[in-house]
Amino acid sequence: TLLALDQTTGKKVVFKIFESIEDEKHVFQILKSCDKKAVTAPILLRDVSDGYYYFILEAKGPDLGFLFKQMDNYFTTDTVMLIGYKMIKVLKDLHEIKVVHNSISPGHILISEKPSNQELYLIDFENAIKQKIISFKEREIHPEIFSSLNVHMDIYPTYRDDIESLLYVLFYFLTEGKFIF
Repeated sequence: TLLALDQTTGKKVVFKIFESIEDEKHVFQILKSCDKKAVTAPILLRDVSDGYYYFILEAKGPDLGFLFKQMDNYFTTDTVMLIGYKMIKVLKDLHEIKVVHNSISPGHILISEKPSNQELYLIDFENAIKQKIISFKEREIHPEIFSSLNVHMDIYPTYRDDIESLLYVLFYFLTEGKFIF
């Protein structure tokens, strides 16, 4: 993933690069199904160059992991509650289109740059699963620190696992980064 500046518009963009067409198609399919919901950045361009598959996304603001470190590992309880509330809405929209993110962490949650519109967005859909389309056995899942217990035990992830991962993230924020699993 690379951050760049679009010279024609002056806006920040994100390059997502893949070495295999299968990985690119998987993520692209997930992101296209998210187009109707405001859960992630919109795709601006999709292309192939020198054997690499890529697409360009509209850049959003910083991730919550970065902001948490900038705030000396401290978010107020009100801030954590607001993050939880907004993320429940994001996950509801994501789950309505039958997608399990399966990789929720502070670094995968972005906040919009506009102070008047503090929306949250999810990124990094490599481990996402489109329910009833992509078989779990076909996709290798790599558990991360905030993954649910089911994912760590190689049990097929469901919407519940996204909520469990979100709760781990919120506990991490509430304990000033000391709640490590």
